[in-house]
Amino acid sequence: MSPMYNWLTLLFFMVALFFLYSYLFVGHAIQSLISAVILLLACVYRLIKRYQNN
Repeated sequence: MSPMYNWLTLLFFMVALFFLYSYLFVGHAIQSLISAVILLLACVYRLIKRYQNN
């Protein structure tokens, strides 16, 4: 259990909550939701790559 793992778990939990909120209250904005999730995943991927290089 490293701090990095806990941080990633928290981030994905927040993304899941955001997804649930958008599905329940802003169901018509699926396209913008998908693009936002893709952007978040891209940022996480870049962070993981940076930590692996170090």
